[in-house]
Amino acid sequence: MSDRNSGSFDWKSLEKLFGGPLPFMAEALKQRAQAESSWVENYVRQILKGPGKIKSKNGLEHELVETQDDLIVKIKIPDHINPRNLKLFVSHNSLKLNGLSAKSRVVRLPKNVIGESAKAILKKGVLQVRMPKDYEGDFFNEIRIRIR
Repeated sequence: MSDRNSGSFDWKSLEKLFGGPLPFMAEALKQRAQAESSWVENYVRQILKGPGKIKSKNGLEHELVETQDDLIVKIKIPDHINPRNLKLFVSHNSLKLNGLSAKSRVVRLPKNVIGESAKAILKKGVLQVRMPKDYEGDFFNEIRIRIR
């Protein structure tokens, strides 16, 4: 669908795939997208590459993965650390890990989570913390109306 040599997106092929012109694509938007089409490829590459390792201000290297329902933080625990000495605390916007050194290590979270529903497992030297996202205000719950 794209011409690798010119770096531009082939809109005609896309319209052919959908059986006609795309009704939601205004001509100006189509021209702008053609001019800036490389951002799409860069964005897709970045998403497929994943978040990679993040080093927080306190020196704790971790990986953050976001799914539809959860935030998952993976932390490599050094071999010399006794796992029984680790203590993990989760609040609505951060997690705190004690037992790695004299200081607590804090990871700020990009979204609010339900801390009391978090689950953690240490497997093969990697601490994985799964925290459900807090969707307060993001969706509606249906409430039954009783009629008397």
